[in-house]
Amino acid sequence: MRLRKIVTGALLVGFGAVAGPQIAMAAIHATNDCQDCTATSGDATSQNNSNSTVGQSAGLFGSNVQVGSNHDHTSQNANAATGDANSGQVVGSAGGGSGTGGGNIVASNTCEDCTATSGDAKSKNTSNSTVGQQAGFGGSNTQTGNNHNHTSQTASSQSGDANSGQVIGQSSP
Repeated sequence: MRLRKIVTGALLVGFGAVAGPQIAMAAIHATNDCQDCTATSGDATSQNNSNSTVGQSAGLFGSNVQVGSNHDHTSQNANAATGDANSGQVVGSAGGGSGTGGGNIVASNTCEDCTATSGDAKSKNTSNSTVGQQAGFGGSNTQTGNNHNHTSQTASSQSGDANSGQVIGQSSP
């Protein structure tokens, strides 16, 4: 086991990952060459539809008599999000090594006639609510009570990022 640690340590020093005692480095070398590349994320669509009728409904020449209340509560959330489209390069590093060492990123990216397109994101809510009595032609309504309608709608859309170049991130403690 001890011999294995010595050999591993020697290899790390020999290849430049460790420069000395308590000095460690992390190195990333990345190359990307892209010609006539296309990256596209798809479209995202979300939709909610609500049609509600609460209360009595009388037909032609009908009458409604009601003692009591009518309540309608509708809550809708429509969320749509597309993904990211990348025809370039994404490089990341977290931590540069232990001790007093640091991190090193060398990245080159060549992109010729490249396109990156993020899809469309669409969200939609519709609500048609009728609360209370409905009398037809020639009809009548009589009600002792209340009618309440509460409609809550949220629609959020988010389109992803489109990138034909480089995204590089590094974080060292």
